[in-house]
Amino acid sequence: MRPTRRLIVLATASGLLLLAGGLAFGMADRSAIVITPAGSPVWLDPQRSLFFDTPSVWVMWRNEHTEAINYAVRIWVFDERSRLKGTLDHCTYDRLESHTRGRTLIPLDIPGVTLRHRVVVTISSAASGRFVWRLRETESEQLDAALAAFRGSPRPLSLERTGSSPIAWTCPCDCTVIEPACNAKCASTGRGASACARTFDGGCSASCACK
Repeated sequence: MRPTRRLIVLATASGLLLLAGGLAFGMADRSAIVITPAGSPVWLDPQRSLFFDTPSVWVMWRNEHTEAINYAVRIWVFDERSRLKGTLDHCTYDRLESHTRGRTLIPLDIPGVTLRHRVVVTISSAASGRFVWRLRETESEQLDAALAAFRGSPRPLSLERTGSSPIAWTCPCDCTVIEPACNAKCASTGRGASACARTFDGGCSASCACK
């Protein structure tokens, strides 16, 4: 085979492999459903937030506040029959600089999660140097809003802002209350199994899997 022809064949084969890999990647993820609460300083991108089969969630965010922000997210996982599979609270000490955008990859430490499930993501709390934002809604109201979003009928959530100076950000993952809270969340499907782990930056990831 001539060298030129050999190069063409190799280039074509490489192109087909890249195309196949791109198609496989595209089939291995789906959109995550996001709820940006009213009054949130951090906006979640509904077009670029993805749910991967690892399983993990790729959250695309934008800090719309005039100061750097710390934040925490809450994720609900539902099965194809609208039953709650589990939840995950993820918090980090990484700060989002003012008017910047980026992405965060969050592993889902919930057994049995596949691409047959769907995830709903929201901002659960945030803080700047002067303000703190927390969800107004109760746990049950938050779950109702997540389930409505999963079913295609979004129901709003909202963050309440309070201020004092100075404010030290503390990740709101209290491992001592995870187990009883998990049992309450999973009451309709059976007892839950909870786990709480510290992240590399001192933050936390608290999961609840419904049996």
